[in-house]
Amino acid sequence: MDSSNPRELDEADEDYSVEAAAYEALQTASETGSSAPEYHGCWTFSLPINIDGNQSIRPIRLIVMEQLNGTSITGTRIQNNPDKGMGTDSFHYPEEYRLEVLARAMDGYVRQLSLGINQKDFTGRNVMLVTPSAPVNEEADVVSGIRMPRVVLVDYNHAQLYKISLKLLPMSPVEVFWDGDLWEDFGRWAPLDWDDETLMREWLLSKFYSDGKRENYMSLPGNLVEEINSLASAGNK
Repeated sequence: MDSSNPRELDEADEDYSVEAAAYEALQTASETGSSAPEYHGCWTFSLPINIDGNQSIRPIRLIVMEQLNGTSITGTRIQNNPDKGMGTDSFHYPEEYRLEVLARAMDGYVRQLSLGINQKDFTGRNVMLVTPSAPVNEEADVVSGIRMPRVVLVDYNHAQLYKISLKLLPMSPVEVFWDGDLWEDFGRWAPLDWDDETLMREWLLSKFYSDGKRENYMSLPGNLVEEINSLASAGNK
């Protein structure tokens, strides 16, 4: 939480209850330790405090989770361009690596959706790149010469939970992010030319629809398939 903009106690309690419920659901679904941090429980203890000479008690809320050894996507940004006006970015990483990280974050997000947990804040600051704990070996997961991190979603205080009656395949990232703004939400990690949504959509299709991976997800709705086919036809003219 931003210390320059503290939350009211009732708001903080609401954040705590929502986040704790999200971790309980993620743990029940065996997703903690994978696309979400390991979860070790939540507690409340009473802290005696003195306010202007008056004794009182303040409840302190705790959620105990895994220490993630790594950084967020936003935290990877540095001043790569000598022009200070251009701001920071993560373009010191190869594009192939950055897009594979983004694809794995999307996969985690839609898997959680299929379990009834919508993280509701899918942005670069909430995607952690965790250094793998296993030693490097010949089978290490490497993209563009860089060992892939474990990609973990964090920050569930605004999550939405809903009941799932049937176990289904996750929705395809194509459907979930088709009208998204990844160029902004993952600023200076996603390619700059993704301000043209056509290029972003082409990547979504190549990654999640046209390379044999579609069996991992639910079929796309008919209206989206029609739109995709229409765009493909227009591009072939």
